[in-house]
Amino acid sequence: VNPMVINDRVTGLVFTHTDITEIKRTEAEIKRRNKELVALNTISTSISKSLHQDEVLRVAAEQIKEIVGADMVLFYLRQERTNQLLLSHSSGLPTVFASRISVLPGTTSVSGTVIAERKPWLIRQGLTLDERVTQEGREVFKALGIDSLAVIPLQSKDKVLGAMDVTFSGTHEFDPQEQQLLLLIGNQIGPAIENAVLYKEVQDQVRRITSL
Repeated sequence: VNPMVINDRVTGLVFTHTDITEIKRTEAEIKRRNKELVALNTISTSISKSLHQDEVLRVAAEQIKEIVGADMVLFYLRQERTNQLLLSHSSGLPTVFASRISVLPGTTSVSGTVIAERKPWLIRQGLTLDERVTQEGREVFKALGIDSLAVIPLQSKDKVLGAMDVTFSGTHEFDPQEQQLLLLIGNQIGPAIENAVLYKEVQDQVRRITSL
């Protein structure tokens, strides 16, 4: 706001208005992208420093919850012999409920379908009524107030090792950028799990040979 001066007298005011809505949106988008890059870098650093599966999954779960505001992150790994999915790590899942969804069927669960089809599934609302989710799962999610779910395959080369379940209370839209981010994280974790499994197998072999 500037004064309009004529003959040393203020005869009016000049108002200038600039719409900065788009600028604010751009600033918010830059902050969001930076936050995502920091999370991806943190996960990548953890993977490069550790060959221990638990550590990699713990760091990944923390970063995912922080960046997308998830309530829970669950990692299920496929057991080839039994064709079941075993809950290998969870964040945000109360211990009292963990045993009820610690093992999922490999064919009749959402996570199992994602592994078989090698593509993510998104349930934006009505999770507790969705019959594609196991009954035990629906009951646990209902008790915890969870209503939306993203299931991301954990793929390494031509192999899908498991699935990452990311849950939210209430409806969640999963915009394209968020979907891409979750897929990137899944593609990072898949090879890390495979490396951790191979490392454990080598350690077991060394121990057996040492014993002999």
